[in-house]
Amino acid sequence: MLFFVLSCEDNITSEQEDGHSHDDHDHSSDTIFTPLAPPENGFQLRFGPMEIPPNSEREVFQYTDIGHTEDIYVNRVEFEMRPGSHHFILYSFNPGTTNLPNLNEVRDLYDESGQYNQSTFQSMEEHIALFGTQWSRLNYQLPAGIAVRLPAEFGLDQNSHYVNQSDTTLIGEVITNIHTLDYNEVEHIAELFSLSNEQIYLPANQSTTITRTFYFDSENNIGQLFSHAHQLMTNFVVEIDGGSRNGEIVYQNDDWSHPPIVNYDPAIKLNAGEGLKMIATYNNPHSYPVIYGLKSTDEMMMIFGWRFQ
Repeated sequence: MLFFVLSCEDNITSEQEDGHSHDDHDHSSDTIFTPLAPPENGFQLRFGPMEIPPNSEREVFQYTDIGHTEDIYVNRVEFEMRPGSHHFILYSFNPGTTNLPNLNEVRDLYDESGQYNQSTFQSMEEHIALFGTQWSRLNYQLPAGIAVRLPAEFGLDQNSHYVNQSDTTLIGEVITNIHTLDYNEVEHIAELFSLSNEQIYLPANQSTTITRTFYFDSENNIGQLFSHAHQLMTNFVVEIDGGSRNGEIVYQNDDWSHPPIVNYDPAIKLNAGEGLKMIATYNNPHSYPVIYGLKSTDEMMMIFGWRFQ
């Protein structure tokens, strides 16, 4: 959702580098799947179970009716996923979207030949990201008085991406708890946003650093940031660009699979003409170049977050 971005600049540098990046973090708890009890105030979504064939990946969508006739306000979400998930995202749609997917139909992003299912791909063009995670377990609470609005005209499009690197069939499943509050408790409506650089080219056997800056055309208060990249990313930094805090690092991540979710209290205030600079470094040890794409073997350079004005 980039409607508030005025312009952007980018830069790419590369250098020869041998070796591989290593994940030194302990993710042993990611192998545990514990179904969530439904929330006291709100509702629960279940996605799957679904099968992921051996040595493959599968990304699917399912449009779900959440049974509301008025706007809903959310200030907390919980996710619980079976092991092997690359990511899970809840989407709404751009206002006025009429060509909605069929309810409860599982829509694969790729067909059996590995090509895009065009109907699925076209529905993605109307998406507005609401909540998401790469973590197998996440319990996220927005600050008091801040909520995300779920518009009455749409349900939720659940997006699950699993990667199976084993020789046996993997079972994917996601449970989501949506915690709601009354509108009279809401002081600010948080708008979710994403900034994405799709101009990625990583030469073979090299370390490459890519810089991309996004400028805002109005005042924004940034309350949260987290990055998204794939397995070749070794470092991801976000700096403020412009204003009195120019050059200040506000986000840093060296773990592509478990990006930290950073909250800001007080929120980062950016005036019109100021922006966020993404600086991402990738190490490509392969004998072939890697470019931007949706598969886990491609690369990405994104930040997600929420803001209010």
